[in-house]
Amino acid sequence: MKNELSYVVSRIDETLECFYEDMGATKDFVAPDRKVLASLRTRLSLAVSAYWEKLGWSAYAEGRFWLVNPLEFEPVVDRWLAGSGILDNDRYLTIYRTAFGNLRVLGERTGQVFTISSPAHSLIGSLNQLSRPNPTPNRTVEAMFLGVSPEDCDVEGDDGVYLFSAAVTKLGELQESEMYGFAPHPAVGGSFDAESLVKVNIIEYMLKQADLAPIHIPYGNADDDAIASIIESENE
Repeated sequence: MKNELSYVVSRIDETLECFYEDMGATKDFVAPDRKVLASLRTRLSLAVSAYWEKLGWSAYAEGRFWLVNPLEFEPVVDRWLAGSGILDNDRYLTIYRTAFGNLRVLGERTGQVFTISSPAHSLIGSLNQLSRPNPTPNRTVEAMFLGVSPEDCDVEGDDGVYLFSAAVTKLGELQESEMYGFAPHPAVGGSFDAESLVKVNIIEYMLKQADLAPIHIPYGNADDDAIASIIESENE
């Protein structure tokens, strides 16, 4: 584990070069709170702290991608996972979120990751693996920053057109406490279109949304390879 961490940290500048190439630089660097960061080092892979120190809790890709203070999102994570059994195995902290409320969360004990998705009203990931310790948690953290693109942080409308640009034009840029949501939400009959877009407080919106309808777990106990195959077939 120590050698794996050393390897990942040694590659951080190379990884960030790829990240900046895809996501651009931040307009406003927000340094993590030092006391909070120190407390989180005892709960998460040290690679996470290394990336937070370099990237801050800042916005990238013109506001599509936001690194966050995970303590602020704990109520949302707890609400969305309540009753799922997932919290029986581990506690999860939010590493980053998107403009539309996709939260990428990381297990404190297992180092496993999945997504809490506001647009899809779903928990997305290989949930049957969550109780198993991740043998390479630091490389998983590295992959979070190597494997993300602006399109991954956007939402495709019902007409096949991405909605972020329309959201900015209609509602203005986001502040760190805000996200773009939908009213009504598609989980209760709404549409993925520009007319339905609203700018809301992300914590308040996602707490309320969790109670709108049963939260989907679309891939159930499928493993990573099966999920990749399902997604590929859905996109054909």
